[in-house]
Amino acid sequence: MFPWGPLVLVCASAWAQDVPALGVVPRLAHAQAQLEFARENRRAMIGLAGAARERARAAAVSAYRAVGEYFPASGSSAAEAAFRAGELLRAGGQGEAAAREFGRAARQACSPALAARARLEAGHLCRRDGRPVEALVIYGALALDARTPLRERSLGALWSGRVLADAGQSAAARTLWERLSQGAVDPLHRVRAFDDWGLSLVEEGDLEAAAGVLDRCRRALGERAGELTDLGGRVRRALERMRLVTRLARGVRERRGPPPRLRNSREDATVAGQRPIPK
Repeated sequence: MFPWGPLVLVCASAWAQDVPALGVVPRLAHAQAQLEFARENRRAMIGLAGAARERARAAAVSAYRAVGEYFPASGSSAAEAAFRAGELLRAGGQGEAAAREFGRAARQACSPALAARARLEAGHLCRRDGRPVEALVIYGALALDARTPLRERSLGALWSGRVLADAGQSAAARTLWERLSQGAVDPLHRVRAFDDWGLSLVEEGDLEAAAGVLDRCRRALGERAGELTDLGGRVRRALERMRLVTRLARGVRERRGPPPRLRNSREDATVAGQRPIPK
């Protein structure tokens, strides 16, 4: 099993950082009014561009932060506000500040699903910003958190595998993906696990093993894909869109090499030093 513990200790401080000070935001009567004021600030961004949009974004972020600062015990309202502030900061290219807000949302959330979503967003930002260790800590902690719904725990494990593979730890990544392909509660996550697992094998040139993974995937999920339900339809589409299918086919073509060039009889005769046969 991958040693998550030391990584969690290394990066735990990243989840305890304070956010910058608030701008000038009026304090309203209660948390819901404060949250609605922040939403109005966000809506004010619609139609703006350039510097005007960035000023409006900063005002909306300050308004969302005010919910948690003025009403720290408001629970779900404070968590939603921090999450929305993170979204605005992420869209504005402020990745580190956004990750802090998502971390704050995760700590304040009353809903395990919202907390998990915030942690995933923080992990994605760390990964995109080139901080794989921090991303792995967040994803791994989410995957192992017994308080988190199983679906979100699977997502944490899936993304942990991606980070491990990008770091050259393909064997550890494949171990995670193989377990998820068998045990994830969401069949779409099982398809993703099979897909990532098989792609890692193609990248290492093991086309036979990758083909075996694809076959296992189709057999494991064929019955679910055949169901005449909304979920069955989504599973069918996920199987059809697997990157492994096209990547494996390309790998087979590359291994075989280009087909031999066919020559006509005139070319054959010329190569042999004979006079071409007139047509």
